[in-house]
Amino acid sequence: MFRNLLFFLVLLGVSSFAQSADETTILIGQTSGLTGGSAGPVKESIAGARLYFDFINKNGGIYTRKIELITLDDGADPKQAAINAETLVRDKNVFILMMSRGTPHLEAILPILKKYQVPMFCPTTGAEQFHTPPNRLVFNTRTKYQDEAASIIKTLPSLGIDKFGLVTVDDDFGDDVIADVEKTLVRETKTKKIFSV
Repeated sequence: MFRNLLFFLVLLGVSSFAQSADETTILIGQTSGLTGGSAGPVKESIAGARLYFDFINKNGGIYTRKIELITLDDGADPKQAAINAETLVRDKNVFILMMSRGTPHLEAILPILKKYQVPMFCPTTGAEQFHTPPNRLVFNTRTKYQDEAASIIKTLPSLGIDKFGLVTVDDDFGDDVIADVEKTLVRETKTKKIFSV
């Protein structure tokens, strides 16, 4: 994932970074839930990103520019994610946003991306709406939930599993997952075997 970001940044070249803070830094912004229910995985992802950026920086950066990641806590709240995204772009002057977490969060951030023409790299969501139709400002590194569901459902019979439970959150992400599993069941097994509780 981070190699993809590095490749993306190198392809854009030095002149594309004119909006970054100065001639020595590439500013990357992130809004994510450092607090809240997804704080654990979020912090692990950030630690991984920072390790890779430290490695790049210690080896000369990108065209001698150092990568700096600015992370703001949105507490897993989509409204705060949009506020943070605008702060990062407008006030902190980041070149790119990365690793937002959650379907409703990216939905809230999309108008900011469009307004400022700033790309989002590697959002942590597999929602169909961010893949189809393609959005030139959203660079997905995660597959769609439909593809994940299809792979799991195809694999279950080979493991001797013919029944399974599905627990989702009560939001757009959960609705997307349920719809994807239902479509995949119909396509793969020709029956719809999902029951809501």
